[in-house]
Amino acid sequence: MKHINHISVANPCTQNWDNMLPNNGGKFCNNCQKTVIDFTELSNHKILDILSSSSQKVCGRFTHVQLMVLNQQIVPQQCSSLFSWQKLSLAAAFIAALPFVNVQAKVRPAVEQNPVKQDKAVLATDTSVAYKTITGCLTAKDDNMPLIGAYIKIKGTSLNCSTQTDGAFSMKIPANKKLILVISYIGFKTQEIKFDPNKKLDFNIRLESANTMLGEVVVTSY
Repeated sequence: MKHINHISVANPCTQNWDNMLPNNGGKFCNNCQKTVIDFTELSNHKILDILSSSSQKVCGRFTHVQLMVLNQQIVPQQCSSLFSWQKLSLAAAFIAALPFVNVQAKVRPAVEQNPVKQDKAVLATDTSVAYKTITGCLTAKDDNMPLIGAYIKIKGTSLNCSTQTDGAFSMKIPANKKLILVISYIGFKTQEIKFDPNKKLDFNIRLESANTMLGEVVVTSY
């Protein structure tokens, strides 16, 4: 079994995924005459298991952000073995802390974005304008995992906020006119939602991945 320390698709394929016929674990590509595995539907653990145990070349489909996050999470065993005592100490500390931790949901690993500071001056109470609070939850359309640190703002204003670890958000807004909510997150398509604060204050938003890539998976191992 290979020990992986980096995964990439060096030469993305130009074939159309939607035109391929479904096959076991993915779709069959007539151009290369093999099955392209749909890794966008698999966990990082499952992806590493498939690639490390395969003795043949693998073609796969990934999202750009998925590859980035996956490579960030790979810890070379060659390095970690030098600090096994540290791993044991961390494991012991983690186990000891388990009774005090409430694990609520599986979340998508955070993707670093520019820090967002809410403009408190704009949110100050204005006696001439009624304010309401909108709330909601932001998840990825492909796997329903919460998106952490996504940037949400009211178009045309400086009102903004970011999503929490569970994908939840809340923001105080003026309720005197119809508004447009703009949601953006690295690796996903920006979405705009028109709404009337007097009719809708709660949102369940699902963002679609910006793009995917197909091709032979290049695995760097040691």
